[in-house]
Amino acid sequence: MTTEKAKLKRPQKSAEERRHDIVAAASELFAEHGFQSTDTQTVADKAGVGKGTLYRNFKSKEELFKATLDMHLDELRATVVRARESEQDPLEKLRATWLAYIGFFEQNNNIIELFIEERLYFRDQERSLYFTRLERSRDEWRALFEDILRVYPNDEVTASELMDISGQLVHGAVLLSQHTAITQSTRQRVDLMMRIFMHGFIKPGQDNI
Repeated sequence: MTTEKAKLKRPQKSAEERRHDIVAAASELFAEHGFQSTDTQTVADKAGVGKGTLYRNFKSKEELFKATLDMHLDELRATVVRARESEQDPLEKLRATWLAYIGFFEQNNNIIELFIEERLYFRDQERSLYFTRLERSRDEWRALFEDILRVYPNDEVTASELMDISGQLVHGAVLLSQHTAITQSTRQRVDLMMRIFMHGFIKPGQDNI
């Protein structure tokens, strides 16, 4: 069979599928080689499209790079929201969210490299795309911490404070796992984080503060 006939028989992908292929290829190459060293022709070749098709979908390499971040942030959001909605008790919702969040980055650790590249090459941005998206969803996530305080009342802390502490814990856990050898499973780490988050580490009667 000639090459031309083979091309005719190959299933045609939709514009949406081609766009996804380009972004997926770009994500892998940007994470492996960095934004600066990744050539759009290499991305097009890996995605199996012509360079013209790439530029019909993305006006520049910068726009393509941001599309890769958007794709992964959409995946992250879908993962943690699905985990949150799988539980009824608000603390279990939080535990499930932490597990999903940390697990997402452990399974896709190359995404951390993309966020680092963004801060390195897009310094003119006031805020990274990750934190821009995070800020937009604050009200939605604050509702979870308000539910926690309704079920487990504590007048010494606000829902916003709980939310900020939670964010610092999981962000730190993700970054730490990139640079140190972790011997505990993700679930073991989350269980320990939850115990300290809920009860602290000082036994009753030992608090001299």
